[in-house]
Amino acid sequence: MVEKSYIYGPIFLILLFIICLIIVLGFNAVISIIKGKFNPPPVAPTPTQTVKKPRRAKTIRTIEINPDEINRISFRKP
Repeated sequence: MVEKSYIYGPIFLILLFIICLIIVLGFNAVISIIKGKFNPPPVAPTPTQTVKKPRRAKTIRTIEINPDEINRISFRKP
């Protein structure tokens, strides 16, 4: 058996990986089931219809600038 360890090594590695994967997925499933039993999802309130107010059209502001009197213009957002 010792002379075939190069064959058994990868096989045991793959089997150990599959066993660990099954254990981890099983624990994850058990934990999610327990959380579902003890912590039920919150009940969503019944949606009520809200009346949307129509938007008012923005007023357009225009200004006239005399370029001979003004050399710099700055804008500030309200």
